[in-house]
Amino acid sequence: MNYKKESQFTNNASKRVWEEVYTNEDMTSDKIDVSNGNYRLRTPQMFAVDLSQEKAISPRRVMCEPNSHTFFTRISFFISQTSNLIGSSDFIAFDFTGQNTLEECLNHMRNSLKFTDNGTTYGINYNYDKLRGILNIWALDNLNHSIDFRFECFDYNNYNELWHLFNQQGNPFFSVEDNQLLYNTDTLAPSELINLNNVWSREPLYVHASFSRSKKRYLCRTGDFWFKPSKYYYDNIANDEFFLFFTTDTTHWIIPYDAVKVIELCFILRQFARL
Repeated sequence: MNYKKESQFTNNASKRVWEEVYTNEDMTSDKIDVSNGNYRLRTPQMFAVDLSQEKAISPRRVMCEPNSHTFFTRISFFISQTSNLIGSSDFIAFDFTGQNTLEECLNHMRNSLKFTDNGTTYGINYNYDKLRGILNIWALDNLNHSIDFRFECFDYNNYNELWHLFNQQGNPFFSVEDNQLLYNTDTLAPSELINLNNVWSREPLYVHASFSRSKKRYLCRTGDFWFKPSKYYYDNIANDEFFLFFTTDTTHWIIPYDAVKVIELCFILRQFARL
C-alpha cells in the first residue's frame, strides 16, 4: 500500500526536511527487539550523517489499528485430568472488526460457546488485565466446577485468526505439531487454563520514542495527527537509527503485532533559531 507523503512546514524551518513513512513492512516480527519490546527504525541517511546543524524530529501521524478477524470455532469440554469428552458447543462464525475491543470479542465468545447436557451447562470464563496484557481463560459448569477444554477450529487458518486476535505470534495454542499441513484438533491437548501474555486490548496505545526528551520518552497516542509539524523534538542524532515502543498506560510495554501500523515523522535540519 502506498501512502501519500505531504510536506507542510513552518516559515522558519529549513527546506531540508524529510518526511519518512514507516509501515508494517518496517516493523515485521524479525525486526522487533522482543526482549525490550521496541521497534528499531532507521533515520533518513542524509539526516543521520549531517553533523553541521542541530536537528529536530516532529511527529505527523501515528496509526495503530487492529486487524479484522473472521473464523469458525467451537469449544470442547472434558472431564478434568482425563481425555473423556463431555461435549462440544456448536461451531460459531465470528467476525470481529478493528472497532471491537478484545473484551467485546471475549464477551461475545463466552456468551456464544456453551454446551448443555442433562441440565448442566458448560462454558468459558476469563480474567483480563489489560494494563499488563495478561489473559486467563478457563472452563467451568454452572455449579462452578472447573473442567478441561480446548478451542477447536475448522483448519489452521481459523486457528491462526483466533490466535492473532489475542495478539499472539508463533504456534497457535501450543500444538505439538506446529505445521500448517499437520495442524488439527488432535494435536491440541485439553487444558485447565490458557494463560497468555502480551495480549492487546485493541484500544489506543501510548507511543514512546528514544529521541523524545519528555518523561518516559513519551511521544503521543496512537491516532494523534498534526497537519503540519508543531511538536518538535530536538536531537543531535549521530547514528542512523532510533527506537519506538508502545505502552498501555505509559508504564506497561506491549507489542501490537495484530495491527496495521503507519508512523509518519518529519526529520528537519534547522538553519537558524529554534523553531
